Amino acid sequence: MPLTKRIIYDAPSYGHVDVYEESAPKTVLQDTNMAHLLGAINQINYLSSYALEIFDGLVSLADGTKERINQASQRVTTLTKELSELEARITDPSLEHAGGPAARLFLSKRETFIPSVLSKATNCIPIKS
Repeated sequence: MPLTKRIIYDAPSYGHVDVYEESAPKTVLQDTNMAHLLGAINQINYLSSYALEIFDGLVSLADGTKERINQASQRVTTLTKELSELEARITDPSLEHAGGPAARLFLSKRETFIPSVLSKATNCIPIKS
């Protein structure tokens, strides 16, 4: 369902009446066509300004998404490093077998942690709604 933020009317709506209002009878048709042409140019002007607003919003949205991706990638890098260190500790033969106290201690201290980068509060407005 498209949300109409701006409405662009037909080209004659933007025409300038003063172009042909006081025209001579011989040039009234030509002046009327010129007014319609000016209306079409104004219509293109409005359309391009609305397109600029849309693209500006898309750029802002893309910048925000880029920032969130950068933060998430930093977090993934940190987690990868921590995982490799944990793997090195777990595969150490001097540790007790997998069911021993070290494994139970590891499993009991696990908590669910959702970084602020990935929370719903940091989503952009279009994604929240």
